Amino acid sequence: MLKEFRNFILTGNVVDLTVAVILAGAVGLVVTGFTNDMIMPIVGHFAGGIDFADSNMFLIMK
Repeated sequence: MLKEFRNFILTGNVVDLTVAVILAGAVGLVVTGFTNDMIMPIVGHFAGGIDFADSNMFLIMK
């Protein structure tokens, strides 16, 4: 049973899926960091000096 499981894990599809999940997580972290650290300060500067890092930002609509 262990030998069959090992053969299943070592097939190409499972290994490809594992690599894809790891790479997707890494790319997600890079994109999030780039957006938060590079893009949002520029947008905030041109939007009147708004600091988007403040987690208490909200808009009350009446």
